[in-house]
Amino acid sequence: MSEKNIDKILSTLVLKSPLLGYIALQCPVVLRDDLEAIAATDGRKIMLSQKFFELHLAEQVGVLAHEAAHIALDHVRRLKDKDAYLANIAADCAANVLLWEAGFSLPEGVITPE
Repeated sequence: MSEKNIDKILSTLVLKSPLLGYIALQCPVVLRDDLEAIAATDGRKIMLSQKFFELHLAEQVGVLAHEAAHIALDHVRRLKDKDAYLANIAADCAANVLLWEAGFSLPEGVITPE
């Protein structure tokens, strides 16, 4: 993971959404080789897989915004006692709808309300 690449992605996110950019800047961003998803959060840090770096810049910004939205919406804490599979689907739908309405680009295959 190149710090220069992450800095560019975070800077782009801050310009597009100062709130989500601020949240992402407060979190350590770590590369996880064992992560099956493109990215994830535990509510405190943002974890990226190698797949993240295969995306275009606009999608990388969207993915970071997605993880920051989970943190902003406190999904990890609020959904911890729910069925993990269903809670993740619901949380992803909520975050993705907000991001699409705000004009973010997300990778193909993300969870949608449909």
